[in-house]
Amino acid sequence: MTKLTRRFVFRRSADNVESKTKAGRFRHDYLRRHNIVIYYVEQDPFCQPKVDACFKAIIARGDALVASDAARFECLVGPFQSGDTAVANDYHKFFDPKNGIQTLQVTSAVWERAAEIRALFRLQPLDSIHLASAIEHSRSVFLTNDAQLTRCTAITVQVLT
Repeated sequence: MTKLTRRFVFRRSADNVESKTKAGRFRHDYLRRHNIVIYYVEQDPFCQPKVDACFKAIIARGDALVASDAARFECLVGPFQSGDTAVANDYHKFFDPKNGIQTLQVTSAVWERAAEIRALFRLQPLDSIHLASAIEHSRSVFLTNDAQLTRCTAITVQVLT
């Protein structure tokens, strides 16, 4: 692992974005929402160590870290509102594929699935989009800090504790 900046502690090669579990299924860890990424990038003193340990465990297993364009959207709102270009640049670095994060596009199929998830599980719109992105892009694990998202049974939801 390579220390990229004062905030980033991992680097993945582009050719190692998915791996098989013991059952032979491809496994991917989808980073839910902005909270986990914000904790990591902005180094929240309480949560960042937990997120860092989780990311390292995911990478050690050979699994991929992925997030949707919606996560990038959520992360950049705060720095854009405050005019903090340094933090915005940290997010751009985090989401750079060279740093090991695969970004998933929010396609029309994702929007359709998000509407279904929102209707069935009564989740917030962006939460539904994140879950739908993971499902439509065939990810097997969804990492979050929001236990409410476990109501969605279409994907394994892992709550960061």
